[in-house]
Amino acid sequence: MKLLVSGSLNYDVMFFVERFAPPKTYVRDLKTFLGGSGGNAAVSAAKILGFGEVGFLGAVGDDQIGRLQVEGLRSHGIIVDHVVKISSTPSGQSFIAVKPDGSTAVYSYYGANELLRVEHVSDALVRVGDRFDGLLIMNPPLDVAEFLVRKASQLLKRIFWDPGILATKGLRKLSPVLAGVDYFMPNESELLMMTGTDDLLKALNKLREAGYRSKLVVKSGDKGSYLIDLGLGVLTHVSSVDPQVLGLNLVSTSGCGDTYTGVFTAYKLSGFDDITSMIHASCASGIKASREDPRGSPSKKELEGLYRDCVKETCIEERHISS
Repeated sequence: MKLLVSGSLNYDVMFFVERFAPPKTYVRDLKTFLGGSGGNAAVSAAKILGFGEVGFLGAVGDDQIGRLQVEGLRSHGIIVDHVVKISSTPSGQSFIAVKPDGSTAVYSYYGANELLRVEHVSDALVRVGDRFDGLLIMNPPLDVAEFLVRKASQLLKRIFWDPGILATKGLRKLSPVLAGVDYFMPNESELLMMTGTDDLLKALNKLREAGYRSKLVVKSGDKGSYLIDLGLGVLTHVSSVDPQVLGLNLVSTSGCGDTYTGVFTAYKLSGFDDITSMIHASCASGIKASREDPRGSPSKKELEGLYRDCVKETCIEERHISS
């Protein structure tokens, strides 16, 4: 397979509201979807890489939601042999409020996701061996992330890391993981939280002081995304793609960041350069924003069909950053 993904699987309960407000606020609609950042990214990558090219390392409860998660991944051609079932623990769930402008407020119960252990992924890697090209780590428990980075580094695999909720642990605790990754892929708020700063350039200096020299891809929602090479001191900004320029309506941003991460990783493993991969990822995120489903990322055919329109709307700006 081309890609192994390790991260969370959540059952998303999405309620659509006019505004984020105190209790007794009217909910105009309620829908459920399969979600979780790990699952969302794995599905978006599988839509690009194809059936049988993505494997998943994660945990679900031995319940109906867990069974739905496994079948959902399998339906996209994702190898689910290494999804662990944890007894007496519910599968993860998220409760997501969505406003008419597509913005979201997310409350997550991680459940079985938190019980993924090093021995689970160790056994999986023994069976998989070195038969994969890249590893995408979303937000498994920190000790699992550290183990996966160490083993994948020994196997000389390309490693992509989107920290998600682990960003709350701070730079000092995350440094052992960070040291081994090729592409660190937080969103901007996660990066600021992780480094204890209030500005992107300050955050980058904190990373540089901590000895990190690999590449970052920082997602900033409708502000676009940034490719930062700390070794060269170069920052490249790639604008976002508004779904409206593609003839689509903005519906929900839930899962857009996961779509970006999965699609970027898939194109990098397919041999594309950084900027081309970022434009594909931005385009895919714009398309996903027109859909309620957090796993509503486009197929490769659909994405390639709209790619030229996305390129026309994309602005790229490069500049050097000082210490």
